[in-house]
Formats: sequence, structure tokens, C-alpha cells
Amino acid sequence: SKIINVSNRYHHMDTKKMASIITTEDALKINESWWGHPWIEKDSSFEGTSSVRLFSMPITENIPALKFACSVLSNGLNSPITRLVREKHGLVYGFYAQTNRYHRQALVMLSGTTADENVTKLVDLVMGLLDKAEDHITEERVEIIRKEYMIEDRMEALERYRNVQRWLTPPEFQVRAIQEKITREEVIRVVKQYMAPEKLTLSIDKKDYGR
Repeated sequence: SKIINVSNRYHHMDTKKMASIITTEDALKINESWWGHPWIEKDSSFEGTSSVRLFSMPITENIPALKFACSVLSNGLNSPITRLVREKHGLVYGFYAQTNRYHRQALVMLSGTTADENVTKLVDLVMGLLDKAEDHITEERVEIIRKEYMIEDRMEALERYRNVQRWLTPPEFQVRAIQEKITREEVIRVVKQYMAPEKLTLSIDKKDYGR
């Protein structure tokens, strides 16, 4: 892997600031060392594709609001990201935003897989959406996600003795504390605070398969 200045590598991002870009080309060795299944990388149906991931820095506050914001951005076919990069431009099957917990910290990851020739356009579109979140996140969208979380909360309550994860998740990571009162303005604020282009690291894993 090597870290380079993104403005020198991708001309379409000249007006955007990012922390760094990491490009990993030896997907076969990475896959074998991580999972022990090198045969997965020999599937020619994935030849010529790239896995695109955007990572945040470690986050220790506002995590419930951040999880809610990720759901607003990418849950379902009517989500802002999906409508833009899948329905309108046909670049991916799915591009997802999620938070990953590491003890008392969280990382945001936005990820998807696309053809090599679509990487530039995909990254440009996602970065543009994050930069102008207020143009894509509506009151209606926030209410849809609010209802989803409230329904999920009721379902979890019915299975409270079976759902171990409910008890293992620290309170500061649980969305139920904010799901009824979070506003559109708060969602936009956390997107801009933690998912601004200059605060993200871009990782591109190219599936070269011996080319």
C-alpha cells in the first residue's frame, strides 16, 4: 500500500480536500492472508472490478446520531446514495454507509464495488453528495428512518431475552436514546462534521487477477 496526495492522483478531485488515499493492488495476497481463501479471488466474474471504501477517523461522541445518519444516507432503494449512484448512474449494485464499533470508538465506512472504469465517477458522486448533504437529506427521509428504528426497537423488546447484542451494546452506541427527537438539521450536522471529504480516507482494492 502507498499513501499519496489525492489531488495529484485524481484530477476530478482537485477542488476537494481529503486526508489521504490508500491504493492496494495485490488483492490476491490480501485476501489469502486475511481469510485463507485464495480461490475466492480466482473467480473471473469479478475481474476488472474495484472495491471502494471511505473511512472516517475514530469517533468517540455523537455515535447514535452518526448511526442514524448512516441509515438516512444508504438504507433502502430510496436512500440518497442509492438513488444517485445506482438508480440514476448505474455504477454499483449497492453503496452502503455504516458505523463499525471498536471498543468505545466508532469508524464510519462507506463502501461498494464497481467496475474499474467507474471508480473515478463513483467517488466523485459520493463525495459531492456528502459535501452537499443538505440538498439530499429531506424531512421525509428522516421520518422514514425514525419509524424504521422505532419498529426495530419494538421488535427487539419482544425478543429481549433472546437478543444478546441488545445487552452487549454500550448505551452510548444505542440509537434508541435519540431516535424520537433527532432532527434533519442534526443529521446534516453530523454528516458534515464526521463525513466531510477532507476527513475521510479513500481505499481502492483493485481485483487484478494476474493482469
